[in-house]
Amino acid sequence: MGKGPSDEELIQKQLVTWKTAMEAKDVEKVMTVYSESFSNDQMATKAKLKEFFLNAIDMGYLEGAQANIEQAKKTIEGTTAKVYPIDFSSDAGQVTIELTLTKEKTGWLITGMNIEGL
Repeated sequence: MGKGPSDEELIQKQLVTWKTAMEAKDVEKVMTVYSESFSNDQMATKAKLKEFFLNAIDMGYLEGAQANIEQAKKTIEGTTAKVYPIDFSSDAGQVTIELTLTKEKTGWLITGMNIEGL
């Protein structure tokens, strides 16, 4: 019986899903990689985050969105991982993002996000 994908591979798969969904402005798809326990300083809940994404799309902030995950380093400590730096640019400008993922029953999900340059 073969061993399944490594944590790093599973995290990379989530990153690719996140990147693809962000660039396509597919809010429903992007929300699939966020945990119900997501929170950060700006958005206390997953529902608030979804609202933030919808507003950003409405205001045109995600036009021309490009997420560069190629240089991002994954630091995995037990059931928590940090992915940084993710360079994210759109017609509105550029920010650097750090994602925190936590290994939950359903897999690695984003539980935190810091955005520099917002």
